[in-house]
Amino acid sequence: MKTRKYYLVMAVLFLSSCQSMQGRPTGGRQAATAKKQEPAYTRHLPSAEEIVGSYELKEVFMPAAGTDLSDELKRLPARPTITINPDGHAKLNQFPYFSPGAAGSYRFEGFLDFDVTWKPVQVGNVVGADGGPEAYFGLRLEGLPWRLSSPAFTGERADGLIFVSPESTAGDAIIFTKKN
Repeated sequence: MKTRKYYLVMAVLFLSSCQSMQGRPTGGRQAATAKKQEPAYTRHLPSAEEIVGSYELKEVFMPAAGTDLSDELKRLPARPTITINPDGHAKLNQFPYFSPGAAGSYRFEGFLDFDVTWKPVQVGNVVGADGGPEAYFGLRLEGLPWRLSSPAFTGERADGLIFVSPESTAGDAIIFTKKN
């Protein structure tokens, strides 16, 4: 009987902590260099005018990979970028690519270039103010592995993109911010 109560209490604590983190792309975790809290997911379908532009790498947080890319990023001639064009095409330049390993781990493969097509879509739900589901939006990027094909927008006006691995439980994320 004690074991049952213990598991019930642990389940309630776990679920309440998950619910409190849902409005934040990386579960409320702040980057060590961030001065303010990260923006929440974009909760409206942005127009093409809001989406089109250049996004620059802000942070790679991949604890499941067990690697720090600071030195590799310094050696690049320019920061990794994503350029989203109005014609439905996008270019990912020097994208930090991780391949899945065993048991939820990742291995850094290098900085790769991708040519993809894009369209805005609903990529998930969070718990809204009323306790019900509230949609958040991002892109469907055709031409990327499925685990990277649906980054979410962050901010009020698609101010950034965040790639979160569906297999990750460690808050792994690759975050880009809009330049223009």
